[in-house]
Amino acid sequence: MYEKGELKKALAKGDLLRASGIVQSAPCLSGDDVASLVSEVIHSGSMIRKYTTASIAEGRNALLGALLQCIKQSEDASAVLPLAEHISQSALLEEAYAGILNLLARCDIGRRTPAEQAWAAIRYTSELAKTAIDKM
Repeated sequence: MYEKGELKKALAKGDLLRASGIVQSAPCLSGDDVASLVSEVIHSGSMIRKYTTASIAEGRNALLGALLQCIKQSEDASAVLPLAEHISQSALLEEAYAGILNLLARCDIGRRTPAEQAWAAIRYTSELAKTAIDKM
C-alpha cells in the first residue's frame, strides 16, 4: 500500500514531484489499490492549475508517469480511462481559466478587487438566469 496520508499532504501542497516519488516508492499495488490511488489524485484537484510553469509541468509529468507505471505493474488497465479523462478535462479547465484571466485583464472589471469581481460575476449570472427563465 502507498503512504496515503503523505500523498494527500503532497497533493494538497501542490508538490507533484513529491507525490510522484511517493507513488514510485509504493510496492506493487493490486487493481483496487491502483484505482484508489488514481481516484485520490483526481479528487485532489492537484492536476488543475491556474498557471502552468515549467516546474509544475515537470511535476505533473512525473506524477503521470508514476501513475501509469503503477497501473502497468498492477496489470489492471481499468484505471487508465478515468485518468485519461481527468487529464483531458484538466487541460480544458486550464484553457478556460487562462481565457477568463485574459478577458479580465482586458476589461474594466479586471482592475477591480477580487471581491468586486466575484460580486459582478454573481450578479451577471443571476441576470442571465432571470433572462433564461423569462424566455421559458
